[in-house]
Amino acid sequence: MRKIRAFIIDDEISAINVLKGMLTEFCAEELEVVGVATNESDAIIGVSQHRPDVVFLDVDISPITDGIDLISRIPNRNFGVVITTAYEQYAIKAVNKLQPWGYLIKPVSVSDLILIVQSACAKIQEKEKNEPSVSNPKDAGIIVSDSKRGNVVIKSHELLYCKSENALAMLHYLAEGKLQKIAVYKTLKELEQALPESFCRIHNNTLVNMSYITRYEIENRMAEVYLPHNIVLDVSVAKLTDFQERFAEFVKKG
Repeated sequence: MRKIRAFIIDDEISAINVLKGMLTEFCAEELEVVGVATNESDAIIGVSQHRPDVVFLDVDISPITDGIDLISRIPNRNFGVVITTAYEQYAIKAVNKLQPWGYLIKPVSVSDLILIVQSACAKIQEKEKNEPSVSNPKDAGIIVSDSKRGNVVIKSHELLYCKSENALAMLHYLAEGKLQKIAVYKTLKELEQALPESFCRIHNNTLVNMSYITRYEIENRMAEVYLPHNIVLDVSVAKLTDFQERFAEFVKKG
């Protein structure tokens, strides 16, 4: 079996280092840590970009953010969750909202951690065995010709949004966690047809990846969507109803 991909969310970097060290020392054959985050924005970006199989989540990650609610806001959630916390009272809420794969009380014991990882491996193996092996060509990405960098492959899950500018479309995407942009001689309609259903037209000149939307606001029929890196995009009045319906359905499917 392949190594499972793990992501750690905790507001204390020392706690992340401890857990990552334990996973590396005692579970290296079964698991690799592909990313970590100490806040909501980095968590949403990291999970969307790295696509982990399991997330180790501290539920009390800051005075203003509830880790359980944070995970619930991530659309298209295709990973298991292991709760890591020093507070046992979070167990009921975590079970009711997340159906976690396990629950680790800090300080985490080696024996408990090994059992949790073994259980996660079994769940993933069973899940992959029962799922049909069908690749989605739209999810592979698109190739963009660039005069300086040659042919650049942009994976669809790395792409935040596309915006048309005259005869060009500007693609805004993540590369190694950093925001990048590149121009392509394509219409938004062509891009919409090439990308998966997670992309929604919110304006005549804007196509957004709903996986990255953290919230949206409406005031007097004027709406804005918020993405990581302090990105705010306008939603046109004509597109608002369609966007609300599609985004609600997208989040519901998880």
